[in-house]
Amino acid sequence: MVITVTLIMLCFSYRKTILLITSFAVSGIVVQLIKHWFKAPRPVVYFEKQLNSIHFVRDIALLHTNSFPSGHTVTAFSAAVVLSYLAVNKRLGFIYLLLALSVAYSRMYLSQHFFEDVTAGSIIGTMSTIMWITWMDSRPFMHSERWSRGLLKRK
Repeated sequence: MVITVTLIMLCFSYRKTILLITSFAVSGIVVQLIKHWFKAPRPVVYFEKQLNSIHFVRDIALLHTNSFPSGHTVTAFSAAVVLSYLAVNKRLGFIYLLLALSVAYSRMYLSQHFFEDVTAGSIIGTMSTIMWITWMDSRPFMHSERWSRGLLKRK
């Protein structure tokens, strides 16, 4: 998803692409630092003595380490914030929120994360991205004509 959205954005605006990529990078670094600091077990490890009474989705490889916070959720909420910020039609933000929430839900449904993992992931993804784009988009070079172009928009 990250690559697809980034490539589409690159066709239309370098500025928007830079905001998207750097937001993914910043939120990704933050989540990895937190994951390695907490080293929380995943649900399959936490409930290892009750695995027979838990329903798992078939053919899903269950991860065992670094559950907190959910990296997929961080990425989904980071993307939702950036895309909402850049959208001309701000009502699209609701659609982006629903997509991010569906990613968070899927992480729990697939038994990869706990509720607190995805809750923290949504907060980290949202807050780190808001802080980053507030700072990054205030840089004068980001609003130059050169950065407004994309691969398909030549002047």
